[in-house]
Amino acid sequence: MTNVLSSPGKSLPRILRTCIVAGSLAGCVVADRPVCGQGMLERLRQDVRTSGTDQPAPPPDPEPSRHEDHSYSNSGYNCCEDCEEAFTTGVFWLGLGAATAPFWAPHAALGDDFSVSRSFARFPYEDNLGYMNLYEGKRWSSQFSADYATEFSNLDFIGGRLLLETTSRWGIDTEMRYLQETLPRGARDSLWLGDCNLTFRFAQNENMQWRTGVGFNWLDDPQQTDFGFNFTYGFDWFPRKPWVVSAGIDWGTLGHTELFHFRGTVGAMFNRFEVYTGYEYYDFDRVQTNTLIGGVRIWF
Repeated sequence: MTNVLSSPGKSLPRILRTCIVAGSLAGCVVADRPVCGQGMLERLRQDVRTSGTDQPAPPPDPEPSRHEDHSYSNSGYNCCEDCEEAFTTGVFWLGLGAATAPFWAPHAALGDDFSVSRSFARFPYEDNLGYMNLYEGKRWSSQFSADYATEFSNLDFIGGRLLLETTSRWGIDTEMRYLQETLPRGARDSLWLGDCNLTFRFAQNENMQWRTGVGFNWLDDPQQTDFGFNFTYGFDWFPRKPWVVSAGIDWGTLGHTELFHFRGTVGAMFNRFEVYTGYEYYDFDRVQTNTLIGGVRIWF
């Protein structure tokens, strides 16, 4: 202590050097810790778990002038009320027809009849006639898919899907995805994403089946689990042995954000196994993913 006080000119630089080195080492330790709040998955969490009501509201529209001349507002508009009513009715029915076309158009195109019952083959093209027939067969079907998707960057998916259906046309469709992202300095972030739906097969024949349904979306990580409403719509098409074309959309909510999901695949059958590849797209508030997928589906 006496040496330090007696020779401050020599001790002070040594103390400063010691503090700088210690601070630098502490900074390196903190910087090397995995931080999961800097990537795409963290933005996804914020979209799901943070309400957008905190954003400033747009300025109100300026009030209309009180001195505007409205003397012409009721002139010349009462001479064709019947024409306006007919036009409004026509627009309503046209809009209703367009909105419901995704349901009645496939049903009509396939020549489906709800009074006709069809059964399932053990797997597509078992008898070279697609997947459903009018003969005696299985009264239920199931398919399980396992696949891998990548953006060819720092985000990868591993997922699975299970679809159970019956000859009554009702079924259950559920899937889940494990998302993993590589962050700077080698850190990783991950979460689970999925949905579960009650489905109804509204159009069917030997070579094509269309289904729709409602259910819920979910997101899970060590912090918490979030839910939302889901609407699903899709089809399986068996154009010619051994090909299978499948596509579907999910559209709904998840926490505080809107969710849209599209998936389309083309596969080839080998007995009861299908090997497929395709494209998958997710759209949240600030997060969009475009991935190439590949996998295997078992029909049983």
